[in-house]
Amino acid sequence: MRWRAPFQADALFGEEEAQPLGGARLYLPPCAGAFLGADLTCAALSTGLCDSPETALLMDIGTNGELMLWRPDTLWAASTAAGPAFEGGEIAQGCGGVTGAIDRVWVENGGLGAHVIGGGEAQGVCGSGLLDAAAALLALGRLDATGAADAPAYRLKDGVRLTAGDVRALQLAKAAVAAGVETLLSSAGVRPAEVKRLLLAGGFGSKLNIASAAAVGLIPAALAGRAQAVGNASLAGAAALLLDTGLRAKAERIARTARAVRLGGDPAFEARFLAAMDFPMAQEE
Repeated sequence: MRWRAPFQADALFGEEEAQPLGGARLYLPPCAGAFLGADLTCAALSTGLCDSPETALLMDIGTNGELMLWRPDTLWAASTAAGPAFEGGEIAQGCGGVTGAIDRVWVENGGLGAHVIGGGEAQGVCGSGLLDAAAALLALGRLDATGAADAPAYRLKDGVRLTAGDVRALQLAKAAVAAGVETLLSSAGVRPAEVKRLLLAGGFGSKLNIASAAAVGLIPAALAGRAQAVGNASLAGAAALLLDTGLRAKAERIARTARAVRLGGDPAFEARFLAAMDFPMAQEE
């Protein structure tokens, strides 16, 4: 196979195959594109995204930010590489959302207060805690609009600290997602104010503090009041397909009709990414 850009997948599935052992049938849900996996299709299916009479945005945020925008009768989709920061990767004391992880941070008596999953000693900080910590430090004036810190590190709880490098990793991740959302909306000719529902899917998307997400610029501030967590929507969609084979045609229609917006190599996306590196206050000055 010769690799070249833009990457084209050999197969986008949406088909049934026989397993080699046991003779069971295996259904592979359809993908909307090379970087728009079946997990996104299943999430759109389970949330009823394309059944809504209103404009709605689905965000499945993790290592990749997979996005779908529905404006009645038309569906757009895009994928942006956010990197591992939201899942605790490339963070000095990062971890997943497990026992011992700091998952919530807030301003308390002029400093930082934190919650630890399981209630014991803090072992690290997960994605939602990272997001909260940055929002709290911004509120305290300890970070400026560019992400510059007034200290090399900040104690969150016990021996867990947030470093200036962690803040920069968060900026890179949130900028990729924010620029992806902005480019997707622009491609569809939709203003943020026109989006009536923002659906946040996935483990990280369902656990994040929406106010913190808006404060750091991960999601448009105009949509904070319209956001709702929808849990593991991909798994829910896969389960629905397992229980009702009649839904396959609907899933295949979602994938087939989605208009893929390519972000790689798009100068407008790259410009938006650079602008989104700053925290929102920079745009107010």
